Formats: sequence, C-alpha cells, structure tokens
Amino acid sequence: MIEAHAVEAPDLFQLGARAARAVTAGDGATARRLLDRALVEAPEFAMAAYWRAVLTEPERQQAASEHALARSRRATDRERLTITAAWAHATDHPSLLAVAETLAVRFPTEPAATAGSRSPASARGTSRARSRRSDGSSPWTRSR
Repeated sequence: MIEAHAVEAPDLFQLGARAARAVTAGDGATARRLLDRALVEAPEFAMAAYWRAVLTEPERQQAASEHALARSRRATDRERLTITAAWAHATDHPSLLAVAETLAVRFPTEPAATAGSRSPASARGTSRARSRRSDGSSPWTRSR
C-alpha cells in the first residue's frame, strides 16, 4: 500500500501501515482516521491522500482524487501513475486508458493497472470494439 522509501518519517510509515491493515480488515472508519492524521502531519504524503480518496464517499471522490494528484509530484513513478489513474477514473478523464496501460506495462503486478485498464467509455458499455459501424469501420478512425 505505502512504500517505506517514499515516506521520510518512520512514524508516518507506521500510520500508513496501520491504515493498510485497517483497509484489509474492512475497517474504513479507522483507516480514514489514520490517513487523516498522517495528512495533518505531512500534507504532501501522496499515497495517504490517494488512499483517503479511495475511501471517500463517491460524491466527494473527484475532489479527493484531485487533492491526491496535486501531492504526487514527489511520489515514486509507480505511486504517481497509480494516483493519476485513480484521478482519471474519478474525473472520467480521457487519459485513463493511456495511464492504465503505462502502469500495466511498467508495473504489471500493480492492482491499479488492471482496475483502471478500461477506458471511461468501456466502463459505460460503449467500447470502441462495440462501436463499429455496420460496414465494419470504426467511428474512432478517419475513413479514407
């Protein structure tokens, strides 16, 4: 969940680890409380902001994802791509597919790579493959 080398203070890493255990145990309230505490101590703790966004109620998830994205500049590449994929998913941004593919290629074991690998269009049931015209051409490419 949170990589030790990305967190400068051992206490913050411990908060993140405790939050991870709470998430795994299904205790979202405890995880949110621990993540909020970590963010008070270190507002630039990108993965704490990411997990806080994941645990946020749907109507506030876009703003929480934007908050995490703004803090991701100093994060590792893996963390930054994970946060960017979550933001793109929450905002229905067209970059989701490209970010998820990059994440999947560079970090194939990252769960966010497979979770975000569908484009916003395919998540709505209108994938490019199903959007073919009756003549077999795709509306997504120019006809010659």
